[in-house]
Amino acid sequence: MRNKEQFVFFGGGNMAQALIAGLLGYGISSSKINVIDPSHSIKKKLKNLFKVTVTKDLDPRILSNKIIILAVKPNKISEVCGKIQASELNNTIIISVAAGATLEGLSQSLPKAKVIVRAMPNTPCLVNKGATVLISNQKRLHNNIKERVKNVFLSVGEVFWVTNEGQIDIATAISGSGPAYFYYFSESLILAAIKLGMPKKLANELVDQTFVGAALLNKDSKDSLSKLRKKVTSKGGTTEAAINSLSEGRLEEIVKRAVECAHKKSLELSER
Repeated sequence: MRNKEQFVFFGGGNMAQALIAGLLGYGISSSKINVIDPSHSIKKKLKNLFKVTVTKDLDPRILSNKIIILAVKPNKISEVCGKIQASELNNTIIISVAAGATLEGLSQSLPKAKVIVRAMPNTPCLVNKGATVLISNQKRLHNNIKERVKNVFLSVGEVFWVTNEGQIDIATAISGSGPAYFYYFSESLILAAIKLGMPKKLANELVDQTFVGAALLNKDSKDSLSKLRKKVTSKGGTTEAAINSLSEGRLEEIVKRAVECAHKKSLELSER
């Protein structure tokens, strides 16, 4: 990433904080990052954590030649875009991480903006292990600009470009919501262990380490998920008994329905 790159964040919440931390770790100076957020507590936190400039109101002169990141709640996008549109946008790149903010809607709200990118990151960005899916309003985005956008999110994890915006809504239901599915399953496994008589602390530690280890093994292995599962599942053994129970309970159908519900909600948010 070019150290001379400059950024303006609208919104200083969790995702903005993850990205700012990633950028600083990538070698971007705190003096190159401005945050617009009306919250006094957010201002205090960002200044203490990152030493970045945080202001309540936008100075319209600061947006040109910047990467602008929209990290506000979906219901604030229209208001923020109005402020940006009234400013000079020479050589700017607009990146939105707001759920449900479509490229069409952003383009209509920001007609002066030439490059707009819609991003779907997830919360593991907070520990630099995120998965971010990106799409641009330009079918043939210049490689230099594409690389600059990619580097923003590479600072907090892995990056995946798509060319069909419908994939963003699917990604919302998979990688966007996915961490919550993992946490929910982990909670259930911990509760099952406690019910059987295991101390809560030990149950938490075992489940945490088991999933971390399994994820790393899957990442490093050339085997498919199915093959890795079968390696653990001895015929007539304990794992087979558990897998059979999950199968009889139609786990696959339950997961499919859950993902379809998340996808449907993502589409509804995009239509607002």
